[in-house]
Amino acid sequence: MSSITDWNKLNIDDKDANTINDLTNGPQLFYAPFHIENEKTIQNTYLSLNAQWTKGVAFINGFNLGRYWSIGPQLTLYIPK
Repeated sequence: MSSITDWNKLNIDDKDANTINDLTNGPQLFYAPFHIENEKTIQNTYLSLNAQWTKGVAFINGFNLGRYWSIGPQLTLYIPK
């Protein structure tokens, strides 16, 4: 096994995420909490990603929903109940 050299680790401290005003270039991390009032009403659903979301990976509760890219093929990601 060979070692990897000549690379840099990007440290992202999400506690400062709310203080960032303008990130137009480079990697970005978005976090959005939500609450479901009645857990008995949970059903399978989808996350729809419009043209504003160009490329990335989506997670819910640590579960990787998948990759998306605005040119397709994935424009919606399945969220199981």
